[in-house]
Amino acid sequence: MKVLLVDDQAFQRKIYNMVLSGAGHEVIEALDGQEAVTRFESGEVYDLILLDAIMPNMDGFDTCRSLRAMDAAKEVPIIFLTGNSDDDTIRQAFDAGVNDYFVKCATPHDILEKIDRLAE
Repeated sequence: MKVLLVDDQAFQRKIYNMVLSGAGHEVIEALDGQEAVTRFESGEVYDLILLDAIMPNMDGFDTCRSLRAMDAAKEVPIIFLTGNSDDDTIRQAFDAGVNDYFVKCATPHDILEKIDRLAE
């Protein structure tokens, strides 16, 4: 599976990349929401997007809405990565168009299980 990983924090990208690559997924990194949108605009194709909620310039909510407005990304599953598990944040994420979410302290097993479930 080709995964677009969108997170502004290098440490978080490294962890997710190790987990996903170790499970056989191809991981392409984007440093922010605008880069993610630009990748889709240029015709790149992904099977899944892991999207950080809090980023400078274009946060995950705006990025998700922008991606959902594009034909190329309309049907691509998006999993939100967030440090917040409060109801308001989760509701906003689903309203923006995410398919699922997990809190950043999730275990590698939980991450892969959720990805596999969406890929079915």
